[in-house]
Amino acid sequence: MPSLCCFWNPKREYVPDRTLDDVCPECGRTYGHPLDNPPKRIDERFEIVDVVDRGFYGAIFVAKSGSLERRSVLKVVPRGVYEAFGKDFAEECRVHNEVASGTQHLVRIEDAFDADVEFAGEEASLPCHVAVLDYVEGEKLDKFVEDQSKLTATAIAQIAVDLFRLLGELENKRRFHNDLHAGNLLVRSLPPDQRRAEAIDPGILAVAVDLGSITDESRSHEEQQTGDLHQVAHHLLTLADRLLGTPERGSDVEYRLATALQEIARMLSPESAMQRTPKFDDLLSLIYAAFDVASSPWKELDFPRFRRHLSAGVARLRQGGVDATHQAPIPARVPA
Repeated sequence: MPSLCCFWNPKREYVPDRTLDDVCPECGRTYGHPLDNPPKRIDERFEIVDVVDRGFYGAIFVAKSGSLERRSVLKVVPRGVYEAFGKDFAEECRVHNEVASGTQHLVRIEDAFDADVEFAGEEASLPCHVAVLDYVEGEKLDKFVEDQSKLTATAIAQIAVDLFRLLGELENKRRFHNDLHAGNLLVRSLPPDQRRAEAIDPGILAVAVDLGSITDESRSHEEQQTGDLHQVAHHLLTLADRLLGTPERGSDVEYRLATALQEIARMLSPESAMQRTPKFDDLLSLIYAAFDVASSPWKELDFPRFRRHLSAGVARLRQGGVDATHQAPIPARVPA
């Protein structure tokens, strides 16, 4: 759980591992108070129908609006929090809109406004900033990895591909997310009409849902921040470790892929501030090559040799690129 800021007594501080049940020493409210006592409506237009989660700055709710009862996600942050941290809400929303436009792995922003929000049980309303985001159904990555039945080789390979495509989209916009923890990543279950026929797993799509920390430079040098590439490497390790955690149920394909992903992730894990940003298409090539070998039962996977191959590939990435002639075979189909 990332650090949590009190809605009613915001302070410019970072205290790791705060929980929703922890109590603010200033006012006695828990950090989960906004979720336990949600507003009924915001700005009259939006009726709150569900509580999602808390982040460092704000709280996330699902709301419906209009005669069609269209669903949206509302990110609600007290204005005092932004004042305490010197953040510019309008600029943040402008950047969110600019970066998410035309992408597949970043949730879009629909609107933004200020409102006095009445939380249940409070005598006075609280001046807040409100961002209206596209409603995306899905499961947070940290919850997804807890369900062993979902951790198949194809699902993990697809999530790895989507995470690197997400980094590629950010790179194309010359931006860094700076907050790609598992609570800010959703794994969507796609309906039949939205499934990607050429994907490794056509039924899922991983997306980032909160762009509140996005900047034009990496903040991996800050104590409380981890670079985007380093965070993605951490997620790959977590997925692979979970897949390897129960070898009695895992197939040979799952074991092969998980081991290969571990190797890729561990070689990308050194502090990102100390390494060059790789070309993400080259990283995708490594993932597809790993999956191709792992999912081909007639191909004998020599792990020492494969590790040497991956080590050489990542070394070339850090030097500025991978020569395609040195890569392992890639599936003939066009990856999605």
